Amino acid sequence: MKTFGMKAWLVLVAVVALGVAGSVSYARSTSGFDGAALHPNEATTFAPTANFGTVTSIAGSSGTHLWCIPLPVDSSGGKTIKVTAKGFSSSNVTCTARALDSSGNATGGSTTRSLSIFGSFTQIVMSGVTVPAFGALNVCCTIAPGAEVATVDYNP
Repeated sequence: MKTFGMKAWLVLVAVVALGVAGSVSYARSTSGFDGAALHPNEATTFAPTANFGTVTSIAGSSGTHLWCIPLPVDSSGGKTIKVTAKGFSSSNVTCTARALDSSGNATGGSTTRSLSIFGSFTQIVMSGVTVPAFGALNVCCTIAPGAEVATVDYNP
């Protein structure tokens, strides 16, 4: 009788574990500060904010500058990327996500999206990016002086 009870317990644990694993939605987030200037000579135009979580283009720099953040993926397929940013006009932060094959060639990407709400943090949503098998994903944003990129959320 004791053996049957242990087997029943193990079956119950396995069924519950499968049910939980099947219902979990996986997502990943990274800090805006986790990127780098696309052009190394522009690295000095970016700075972390006081909390080292967001990145901003330094107010004294002119024009917009490109900041790129690698987004590690766990599987191929469609991805949705959400950049949380703040600026004071639609052109202050503009982002595009790109998928790459295992050789580093661009295989597709999102349409370029810009801020739609100004003066407070809001999300720029990009979808329709399909990462190939063994591929990679990144998001690059042009950031105007004084604008900030805080976080990037995506499905890996």
